Amino acid sequence: MAFQGDLFDFPLPDLLWFLGSRNKSGWLTLVSDSTHMVYTFRQGKLVGARSTDSTQRLGTRLLDGGLIDEWQLDKALEVQKAGASPRALGSILIELGFITALQLERAIARQFGELVFRLLIHPTGQFRFDPGIPDLRGETVNVSIETEVFEAVRRADEWSSERMLDTPFRLNPAISSETAALIDPEDRIYLVSLIRGPKTLDQLVAISGREKERVLQSLNRLQASGVIYLDTSVVAGEQSSLVA
Repeated sequence: MAFQGDLFDFPLPDLLWFLGSRNKSGWLTLVSDSTHMVYTFRQGKLVGARSTDSTQRLGTRLLDGGLIDEWQLDKALEVQKAGASPRALGSILIELGFITALQLERAIARQFGELVFRLLIHPTGQFRFDPGIPDLRGETVNVSIETEVFEAVRRADEWSSERMLDTPFRLNPAISSETAALIDPEDRIYLVSLIRGPKTLDQLVAISGREKERVLQSLNRLQASGVIYLDTSVVAGEQSSLVA
C-alpha cells in the first residue's frame, strides 16, 4: 500500500531509516520545488535513481566525474531510446563496457547523498512511496543508505554552522497554525517575524531585543525540527534590503 506526506511531517532521514530498517522494496518519489526525483529500493537498499534536475542526472554526474565522455553518453542514450522497453541508463553503460558496476554504484550513492544534503538544508517538499518489486533489467547496484545519510547529515550540520551568522532564515511553508501553536513560546516568538520573509540572525536579535546567543539557540532548535531553514536563494548583496 502506497503512503505519502510532507517532508516537514516525516523528515527525509527518518523516512530513509524506515525504508532501510524495514527492508522495503519500491519507489520513493520526492518533489521539491519543481524537481521530481524517483529512487528505487530493493529490500531496503538503493538500486536506482532518476531526476528531472539536469545537474543531478546520472549521465551528467558521470560526465562531470570524468567516468565517461559525451560520445559514450550519447551512444548509451541511443541504445536506451531504441529499446522496446525502458532500461536504466546505468545498466546500458555497463553493458557497453563504458563503466563498471562499482563505478555506477558509487555514482548513484553520491547522487543520492547530494539529494539528502539538499533536502536537509532546504527541508521542503512532498514524498510518496509505492511498494513493489523493481524490474532491474540488468541493474546490479546495491547501495546501503546508512552511510550516505550519515555523511549528508554531517555535511548539512557543517554547512549550517558556517552560514547561520550571515544567511537569512525563512519559515518552512509547510508549517500550519496548529503546528506553530505546539512550538515552545521561547522559540515561537521568531515565527511571526519570519512570516513576512527571510531575516538574518542580527535582524531577529534586533526585533526580539534578546541576546544573540539566546536567539541563536532558539534558531538552532527550530532549524533542527524543520520549522525554519536557511534561505540560500537570498544572495549576500540583497540581505540589506530585507524587511526588518
